[in-house]
Amino acid sequence: MTNFIDDLRSGVRQIVKHRGFSTIVIVTLALGIGATTTFFSILNALVLRPLPYVDPDRLVSVNASDPARGRTARLSYQAFTALTSKGAGLQGAVAYASRDYNAAGSGFAERSHGTEVSGDLFLLLGAPVGVGRAFVAEDFRPGRPVAVIGHGFWQRHYGADPAALGSTLVLDGAPYEVIGVAPERFGFPHDTDLWLPFDSRPGHLDARGVDVVARLHDSLTLQQVKAALTATDVEAASGTDSGGTAWRAQGVSLRESMRLSKQRNMVAVVLTATGLVLLIACANLAGLLTAHLSGRRQEIAVRAALGARRSRIAVLLLTESVLLALAGGALGTVMAQWGIDLFAATLGRPEGAGWLDFSIDGRVLLFVLNASLVTALLFGLGPAIVATRVDLRAVLQEDVRATGTAVRARRLRRVLVTAQIAASLGLIAAASSIVASSIGLGRVDAGFDRNQIVVLHTTLSGAGYEAASPRVAFVRSALDRLAAIPGVSAATATSHVPLADRDLPYAGVRLEGFDPDSSRAFASLRFAASSYLRAMRIPVRRGRPFSEQEAMDLRAPVVLINESMARRYWPGVDPLGRRLQLSGFTGPDAWFTVVGVVADVAQRNPGDAPGNQIYLPLAHAREISFVLRAADTRAIVPATRRAIAEIDAQLPVTARTMDDVYAWYVQDRRGQGLVLGSLGVVALLLASLGVFGVVALMVAEQRREIAIRMALGSSSGSVGRLVLGGGLRLALLGIGAGLPLAIGMTTMLSSIFFGVRPFDLRVFAGAAAVLIVTAVFASWWPARRAMTMDPMAVLRS
Repeated sequence: MTNFIDDLRSGVRQIVKHRGFSTIVIVTLALGIGATTTFFSILNALVLRPLPYVDPDRLVSVNASDPARGRTARLSYQAFTALTSKGAGLQGAVAYASRDYNAAGSGFAERSHGTEVSGDLFLLLGAPVGVGRAFVAEDFRPGRPVAVIGHGFWQRHYGADPAALGSTLVLDGAPYEVIGVAPERFGFPHDTDLWLPFDSRPGHLDARGVDVVARLHDSLTLQQVKAALTATDVEAASGTDSGGTAWRAQGVSLRESMRLSKQRNMVAVVLTATGLVLLIACANLAGLLTAHLSGRRQEIAVRAALGARRSRIAVLLLTESVLLALAGGALGTVMAQWGIDLFAATLGRPEGAGWLDFSIDGRVLLFVLNASLVTALLFGLGPAIVATRVDLRAVLQEDVRATGTAVRARRLRRVLVTAQIAASLGLIAAASSIVASSIGLGRVDAGFDRNQIVVLHTTLSGAGYEAASPRVAFVRSALDRLAAIPGVSAATATSHVPLADRDLPYAGVRLEGFDPDSSRAFASLRFAASSYLRAMRIPVRRGRPFSEQEAMDLRAPVVLINESMARRYWPGVDPLGRRLQLSGFTGPDAWFTVVGVVADVAQRNPGDAPGNQIYLPLAHAREISFVLRAADTRAIVPATRRAIAEIDAQLPVTARTMDDVYAWYVQDRRGQGLVLGSLGVVALLLASLGVFGVVALMVAEQRREIAIRMALGSSSGSVGRLVLGGGLRLALLGIGAGLPLAIGMTTMLSSIFFGVRPFDLRVFAGAAAVLIVTAVFASWWPARRAMTMDPMAVLRS
């Protein structure tokens, strides 16, 4: 204990004595540990931190599973009620179904995300309502239209006024009484703004089905409940193609069901990248500490001469490194909080995850402590061991050349710089891959002309739009008004614009003339006006588009399909005139005839592999997106809003340009590329400083050898090439060592992002070229000093 205290006192004295060196070490470590802690805090929120509910580990999500075909589906509402009546180890369960509503109140109208619930969701999750009350049993009886509103919704539209309780909120044309306000940051599930009791009308939930969240009995484990659920037969939602297969109940932890895998993977990549930068910083500090301890070799030799063992001296030197690392970690924690605030302000939380808390907690502080201790070992242990290997007589006689310490220190510095270059190659390759994919993302052919497009979206719901005829009348009137706006060259309508409206409906498809097994298929559905293909400039490969009469006729039995679907089911055969049935579409003649084949278009993301795509007449649609072409897209937006409001002022309308839609995709990718690129630049800078330091020390240590070469007739050019060659060799060794790391990082990124190739020779060659050029430039100044050296002056000294 006495030795430990003495070591601490000695370490503090040395840190204060060498303030300049200590400051450089602390700041460098703070930058590395701060960046690493920032992204660990984000990963902690995504993966490690408990959900903000009471006893969250006992919450499960329940759905229907088809083990034979590896599929999952929502439960039917009848299956939910049957399952809860059996118990199955569930202490309580709530079914819920989400959809969007046209919400209107005093002075506002917007499209809001709502969730119908079968019971008190707030009680089940342990998140009590903040203002007012939650649902009670009477609220689930017919004729009780009540709603709990979200905290953000309450602030936006009611100014956080408690008088909002008891007010009337109009949803899809129907009045609801506001009875409560959800807790702040509560949005389960997926950023919900409104919670309503289940609509008890027969068949209301048949096609959509329900999601289920449940709490386990205290006496049972998750594995026991999973086993009990798996043994239970259930019925999937009616819109699900069962194919005669028995569905079983399936339970997964609520956290696992939230599916933030993409965010977790990306943060893991960035955390790995920041860890590499920290390792590079440690390697640089190790080189700096080696040089620093070389200046203290007499002090170390004196301690050894007075009887101190090598291990005792090494512990003393390592204690200094630990103190420096702890100081760097403390400063890094402050920087991490700044980094977290910057992340939240610029990138925000993932969609549907407003519950995430990125703040620094005990787990993050423990990570900082461990990171500080590990970095102390990484940058302090090697130099401490090298520094204690001293030849006492040579050091005390000031004959550095007679010791092997300088040789060992030189080798250690070269190894460290090689490791820095290897890590830099991985970071630069990863950043380059992300940037290259974001550039390519903007050039991907999405199957339509995305230039000069404005998208207006609204939903025709409520009492006035129950029948098809008022919806058709609204669309026709709106198209006439929108087409008359100055600057608009084309106006059309659809249910879902590619990329802009990502949540397309899907339906099971039965193909005429196919046996039952091979005819089962799924296809995305899009409802379109007759002018849609022409306005979007989507090529018609075969057949024709809808006529004006067909597009506005609910009974028109015609569809269009995309090329991929035609090739998949009718290879080498003309699909025109073929017939199909769609789940959810019933009537005396539920068969639709294929009248046209159109080019594939991207649906959710640019570059998506085209699936089965079916176009139906627009008369079926409630979701309406108007597509306008104009030279100045932003200038016409106010006029388009006025045109819709003149027809129905209660309809909420969102307006976006297709450039904004693409920017959303590309900006996200470029933001990630910017993060990795910034880390790559820092790594490159640190690596270049490492190369400069090694080459400069090499020139200083070999001054006499260089002077002798020049005195014997070597030209300054050959001396310069010798020095530059030393830096170039370090770069080539680092590139060779870093190539597996670069391949590993790009392979990981390729599994997350479209367009990133796991082995891109152009990216690797470019990253290697950058490192080679950097090494040459870092070696140039030491080489210039060697070339301008006066050999006679050096030899006389």
